[in-house]
Amino acid sequence: MREKILNRGQDVVNENLDLLQKWIEKHSNLFRLVSPRAGAMAFVHYDLEINSTELATKLHREKSVLVVPGDCFGMDHYIRIGYGAEKKCLLAALDLIDEMLHELG
Repeated sequence: MREKILNRGQDVVNENLDLLQKWIEKHSNLFRLVSPRAGAMAFVHYDLEINSTELATKLHREKSVLVVPGDCFGMDHYIRIGYGAEKKCLLAALDLIDEMLHELG
């Protein structure tokens, strides 16, 4: 049973990473993915005139999306996105980030 559970988890992470990569490719003019080596978290560099803490705060307050600002790691203009959740949650979060991008202009 342990192996079955681990395999299912790995399948979810792999599928979600693929979704995240495709979303990044769609926004290649703004984002660049630092490919994760392990786990279900990715650092994403962005080319916007907004500090990473300010962006993360806006996403949290205005869109209820939680990302970690790169400032926490000494990496402004990066956000850390977790992609280990259910597929529908990841897609919903990415859609809300899209909304924020349109609002930021």
